[in-house]
Amino acid sequence: MNYFNDMMAEPIDIKTVSNGKAYGDDIVLQKGDKELQIPYGDEQDRDVTIKYFNDFVQPDYEVRWFAESLGNDTLGFTVLSGAEWANLEDEFGADTVRYYFEPIDLESNMFNLDMDEVSALLELRENNR
Repeated sequence: MNYFNDMMAEPIDIKTVSNGKAYGDDIVLQKGDKELQIPYGDEQDRDVTIKYFNDFVQPDYEVRWFAESLGNDTLGFTVLSGAEWANLEDEFGADTVRYYFEPIDLESNMFNLDMDEVSALLELRENNR
């Protein structure tokens, strides 16, 4: 999350709080009066962290998944302001931007995809070039 925060002109405060769970402390995001303790279940999960961070910083900023990293051992993400995403979509078209930078919502799966899902997404991307 510090990586995302470093990419934002107006970073948010990130702290941890003890929760008594085996996985360790929970992450709390704060900006002004707005605060969110990321709602982990039984384990701290990268997908949950990214989805809730993204939801928290919108509409000022948006995290998107660099779709070209699908199938690699490391996934890529970028954070831009809402205006920067809008400018890219105006210049290159929303479909082209989405092809390379997949929007993330609370239903997105990124790290939690199994190999069959990754293969299906790669095939879908290939067919939509």
